[in-house]
Amino acid sequence: MQNTKAAIYAQKAFAKFVINKKLNSIRLLVSFNNTVTQQTANYASGDVCFVTDDLQYKQQALTQAVNNAKATLRTNNIVFTN
Repeated sequence: MQNTKAAIYAQKAFAKFVINKKLNSIRLLVSFNNTVTQQTANYASGDVCFVTDDLQYKQQALTQAVNNAKATLRTNNIVFTN
């Protein structure tokens, strides 16, 4: 079955922010299946920011990471999970 461009943009992706306790950093994992883990992630950002950074910087960095994931995976439908 061949995917059309509209079908690719309509695919639902699941995302989760993960905190690396050893480095105290935050990264973004995105997967097209329901369970989002490092092994099943279709997109894994690098360390986006640190937990100790100020709120405004974290918000800007995490928004940029989500936008990069949308562009890389070619979808606008990202749902965040716990």
